[in-house]
Amino acid sequence: ASIVAYDTVKPLMNLIVSAWFFDQIFIHLPIIVATVATTIAIVSYLVSLTKYYFISPFVVAFSITTRRMDKIVEFLVSGISLFFKPVLIVMFVYLSLFVYVYVKDFFLLLSELQFQIISSQEIGIVGMIAVSSIQGLLKIFASMASCYIMWKLIVGGAEWTMRYIGIDKDNDSTIAQSMSQHLERRAYNVM
Repeated sequence: ASIVAYDTVKPLMNLIVSAWFFDQIFIHLPIIVATVATTIAIVSYLVSLTKYYFISPFVVAFSITTRRMDKIVEFLVSGISLFFKPVLIVMFVYLSLFVYVYVKDFFLLLSELQFQIISSQEIGIVGMIAVSSIQGLLKIFASMASCYIMWKLIVGGAEWTMRYIGIDKDNDSTIAQSMSQHLERRAYNVM
């Protein structure tokens, strides 16, 4: 009798543990995404800063020998934009957290509003299970979509801003872009 009771309780226990585990994953997902994306943005910034530091004597020597002083001015402008990137990275981390909350809440609000008009007496138990399943999938989609937006804001926000105001003409974030694309393919199956 205890074996039969164990066999009937085991699937229910697995369901409860799995639901709790996935709930914990979706609670901690924004922290993980923000940490990894910020790490990629900071590593990209440090590589760019190191390249700028080591190339600076050669730019000055090249400009003086070829009598092209405009190269020094361009190099200084790119240096100024490089020194603003840490501030932009921090701003975009906070902006991404703000956007994460609003996008997730917007999707959750839509999922609640869509199914609020359905009466439980009209659709029965099978309909309620289907509605609950769809709401669960919408919660998962909301979390994944908002994490993806968060990822894009943190990794590319500083470069987008520099490109938008016309300061950073060269593409200096190849490391961040390649790491971001590699991780996006693995996490979001983006081809």
